[in-house]
Amino acid sequence: MLKAILAGALLVASQVAKAETCKEYNIRLGNTNYTCSDEPSGEKPVEEPLPANVLEIKGVTTDRFFDCDEAVKIYLPQVTAVSFHRECSTKHGGQYANPMLSFKTGFLDGEAGMFVRRNAAGLVDHISVSRFDFEKARIAFQAKYGTGQVQEGTIQNRAGAIFPQTVITWEQGNQTLRLSRHGSRIGEPNLYLSGKLSKQRHEQSKKPSGNI
Repeated sequence: MLKAILAGALLVASQVAKAETCKEYNIRLGNTNYTCSDEPSGEKPVEEPLPANVLEIKGVTTDRFFDCDEAVKIYLPQVTAVSFHRECSTKHGGQYANPMLSFKTGFLDGEAGMFVRRNAAGLVDHISVSRFDFEKARIAFQAKYGTGQVQEGTIQNRAGAIFPQTVITWEQGNQTLRLSRHGSRIGEPNLYLSGKLSKQRHEQSKKPSGNI
């Protein structure tokens, strides 16, 4: 049953790809809620498999192409994969118009929230994962990537309460993977992967604005 649902989602994607334009495809669909918009580049780029030394989360890495078709492969629950793909592909003008994809995915021995930010070309700027067990993640990623750079310290909330903080960082080329015991909220761990595009964006944001 699950395989059939996932296959249906991928079939929808392949049908869109076969159409000459989204206008043609939408006319063919008739009176439905599922529409598409033309891809800026016309076709998806064909990429090689991930190199062995790249930092990644759930097979997703930075500075590479990622869209709704890829997201649906790791999306949970699979029983609503078709609905997710439909919303993902049509929201904000189409799957390439929306720079932010947010969904649940299987992570460690449970589920977690995954957020993927992309640029206009569909390339991943950064990935953020939340709602998981910090200690299990620490053991798993240190086994995968080594000890990393471990920083122990404290963090303070708005009420002034102090909590122990642990941040583990792995670096590979232009990539940085950071695991924090406390993310934006106390008690909520965060896993954050950034790369070349993210660094370029931050550098650009530091430049003085000419809009004065």
